[in-house]
Amino acid sequence: MGHAPKRWLAAAGAVSLAAAAVIAPESSAFAAGPTTSYVSVSGFCQGHKASTTITAAVLAAPAGSTIRVCPGTYAEDVVVVKPLTILGWSAEVAPSASDTSPIANPNLPGNNAFTVLAPHVTIKGFTVSGATGDGIFIAGDHAVVEHVLAQGNGSNGINLDGSSWSTVADNTVTADKAGIELANDIDAAHLSLPGVTGTATYDWVANNIVVNNPGACGIYLVDHAGSTTGVNLANGVHDNTVRGNTVLNNALAGYGGGILMASEVPGGAVYNNTVADNTIAGNFLSGVFLHSHLPGQDLNGNVIEYNNIGTNNLSTMAEPNDGHTTAIFVGTHDPLSITITGNALHDDYYGIFSAGPVQVTRSLNSYTTIAHPFGSVPAFTG
Repeated sequence: MGHAPKRWLAAAGAVSLAAAAVIAPESSAFAAGPTTSYVSVSGFCQGHKASTTITAAVLAAPAGSTIRVCPGTYAEDVVVVKPLTILGWSAEVAPSASDTSPIANPNLPGNNAFTVLAPHVTIKGFTVSGATGDGIFIAGDHAVVEHVLAQGNGSNGINLDGSSWSTVADNTVTADKAGIELANDIDAAHLSLPGVTGTATYDWVANNIVVNNPGACGIYLVDHAGSTTGVNLANGVHDNTVRGNTVLNNALAGYGGGILMASEVPGGAVYNNTVADNTIAGNFLSGVFLHSHLPGQDLNGNVIEYNNIGTNNLSTMAEPNDGHTTAIFVGTHDPLSITITGNALHDDYYGIFSAGPVQVTRSLNSYTTIAHPFGSVPAFTG
């Protein structure tokens, strides 16, 4: 997909599990009981003896326990394979060039600041920077990522890739290649991991600041598995909520929209998602950009409501169907139904633009300094 960073899991068979032991299933009963351990570069944290690396603390901690990380910079790719709560206090995780993720493209080894391969993992209060891959890569279900600053990472700031029933809230994602991704590359790569749904469903992405990520979308929901590959063939990316985020000035040196829902694979499905109460402006493509690349995809049932959307589609030349600034764009080859309601659309040539057989349910939208509240073309080029 041209507007999304190419993921190391995008092609089936492209994944190497360099540390196969890390995916051994954890007992659902935390037999050791919750405990708290500490990490500090000095070996002491808040009066407690501490591990000097987060990785050492993670390996030693019983499932279900809490790790508190004192101020400092930690040069590691922290791989989490058991349920844990990891709390940072002015702590930065910045992997070095020698760090590699246990899940990586064998031809392009990379790293993340955190690589989460287990369910019920909470990460709060960190800066994550300088990874060649994602700042935080989450495959495990029921994850929580809050109060994180993700900046200067080579792919996404935060990536829910195979993770369902997870929360990404109150984070700042800036100066990464892309912002926040919800995807299903785990499924596309035929991987089955304990506590990992394989796709992004029922996730909550709320109250994040996603600004100035130059290479791709601010927030994007993409199906890379489709109907012809993967473990969970019919899942798609669905029933997620993207609410209350500030999404500004993304993809200006690359290709992408503010909040995007799309698929480039046969049978791709990105449906029944809600995009609500966001502030969106200054992005390369439209503020909310729904794009069905191929016939036979399902992008129905998505809802775009109560957003404040200013000037977007700054490229005006990159989208072949729409050469003007546009708040919301919907393009499809097959019949598609979408609800767009209660949005404040302003300072664009088009408020809503559709290409192809799109059925738009519109109500209660306001249009301020909009030349054309609605525009369309009958055939979709994409």
